[in-house]
Amino acid sequence: MSTRKSGSGGIVRRRNGSMIMAFANPIHFSTNNSSEAEAALFGISWCYDQGLANFRMQLDSMLTVNERGIKVSHCYREGDSVADALAKHGATLTHNVIFDNENQLPREVRGAYNTDKLDMPSFRFKVTKHSSWHFETK
Repeated sequence: MSTRKSGSGGIVRRRNGSMIMAFANPIHFSTNNSSEAEAALFGISWCYDQGLANFRMQLDSMLTVNERGIKVSHCYREGDSVADALAKHGATLTHNVIFDNENQLPREVRGAYNTDKLDMPSFRFKVTKHSSWHFETK
């Protein structure tokens, strides 16, 4: 369990990919899976409150949710760059924030949103760490 401040975030879109709503929320003392679950719950609750049903959800963790009328699919973090940027922004907040149009999105989130809207790929680069240990086998 992490003691550092983290965040959750997500975006609700129309079938054509345009934004309906996005959110960024601060979370304290959370694991990756609980952050993901909290974001999913917030998004599901918002959709139900708005009367939206039969929606599809993407999560970037292997967390699986089976609910009636909800289809959950796994995607890698690179495929969910908008939600990832919203979660990072949420970690800087003291309260929940809902954005109801794309012009309200923070700059770093808007960049991810525009890239995603153009169907451009998102990449994540992993740095290979080298150890100072050296072993020889005979």
